[in-house]
Amino acid sequence: MEGKPAAGPRAGLACVVAAALIAAAACAPTATAERSATPTATVALVLSTPAPGGAERRQPPALPDPDSRRRFSVPLDVAIAVSEYGRLEAIASAGATCTAAGTFDDGRSVDATGLQAARLASTDGRISWNYERSSSAPVGSGIHAVRCARGTESVSATAGFRVPVPR
Repeated sequence: MEGKPAAGPRAGLACVVAAALIAAAACAPTATAERSATPTATVALVLSTPAPGGAERRQPPALPDPDSRRRFSVPLDVAIAVSEYGRLEAIASAGATCTAAGTFDDGRSVDATGLQAARLASTDGRISWNYERSSSAPVGSGIHAVRCARGTESVSATAGFRVPVPR
């Protein structure tokens, strides 16, 4: 039969899909079509209906718990950027109050006035301590520790340092 297009499974499927898309556009505000990963011409029609008031029902993203003043804040964090005998630099969450300590490998504490003062992390998070080196410090190495707190949260970080031979 000449003059008539060949009717087959693909032609019938195309008509069904076209009719479904037209109906979906007329009945629902959103319609999307997904194609199957297989080489067949399978098409699935996914319709969503709006919730009362015109908004779609979706889960809101999880928000962090507010602080005591009902403000949302970034998580508390600290990392040591520079750890040298006599100098310590860290990066912490803005507004955190941080303290530092040092311990030599032999177990003695670094007894330095400049290291013991608490620091408030600035808006860029940088904090630093410079302290006097002791001539009686044991040659070898040690560990700096920084502890930061904000509200009821606290975090800490450690890093090693070398104690050079005195000149």
